[in-house]
Amino acid sequence: AGRVPVFPNPRALAVAQDRLVEKTLFRELGIPVPAFAEVGDRASLDAVAGLQTLVAQLGIACDMRAMNSLYLASEESNASLREEHRCRTRAGLPGAFLDHTMLLDNFGIARAGALVSPGAADSDPLQLSLGLLRAAAARGARLFEAEAIAFDAAGSSVQVGLANDREIEARAVVLATGYVMPDIVRSSVHEVSSSWAIATPPQPERLWNDRTLIWEDANDY
Repeated sequence: AGRVPVFPNPRALAVAQDRLVEKTLFRELGIPVPAFAEVGDRASLDAVAGLQTLVAQLGIACDMRAMNSLYLASEESNASLREEHRCRTRAGLPGAFLDHTMLLDNFGIARAGALVSPGAADSDPLQLSLGLLRAAAARGARLFEAEAIAFDAAGSSVQVGLANDREIEARAVVLATGYVMPDIVRSSVHEVSSSWAIATPPQPERLWNDRTLIWEDANDY
């Protein structure tokens, strides 16, 4: 059978069907759009609070601490952050905008501006993971120590092949992989261009204000 072109282009259709993706693309192209906020910001805030509550209920010793987050401007202008702050305020999300002077005075960072917000947290990731696994096992979860080498979610269930020639089948599987997907998973929604980390010796307790978690609005950040 021959092939015929399909209109509109599947990529254009995918963008048009997702209002957040569509508005974000328009803004990046310089096309005027009304102010908008991603609902996922509220979901993230609730998720952090829920995790803190769960850790406390289970008594997991992982040094879980409530933290502020600092969202830095990556460009010379702070206009995009001012717009985001207005959107967050309209969505009922907590936080404050800091201009260059306020950011420099409070954090010693010379950027055009930043958003500082409550509702973040950090912990010892190893102890947190072990604590959650122990709690799951106590409730009947079965733990398997093996490398996953195959993954198939095409049918009504999910199959995960292990290096020890065993296979796990389940209705749903959560892949806790961080930013980088394993080679056995093919994603159609994102592509990793690079991944890296910086490690340092322990730093002074007051290296910056309140040990705030810092990231920036660069795309990719």
